[in-house]
Amino acid sequence: MKKIIIMTIISLPLLVAAQQNKSQSRKEKATERKEKVNQLIKQEEEGALIFQKQSTFGLNFNSDGFGFTYEHGKYKTITKTNLWWISLGERKDPKQY
Repeated sequence: MKKIIIMTIISLPLLVAAQQNKSQSRKEKATERKEKVNQLIKQEEEGALIFQKQSTFGLNFNSDGFGFTYEHGKYKTITKTNLWWISLGERKDPKQY
């Protein structure tokens, strides 16, 4: 009987310690979220695609003409992306002034 009581007393702290979850506090979760967002911003600044699909439009107006650009990108894998772009423009010859 003494052995059973001693064994339960010894094993009780082990069972309690095994059941404790290390839950993250709100501050830790918020800092992790901020780090993830900062990492995505850095990737975007470097030109990496961070979305599955991405499209960009652009208009250029100059004193001697104008231009239109369109860019379309698709994310394949972490190291491979497909980018397509087209640029159309009209410029006047200096003799036309």
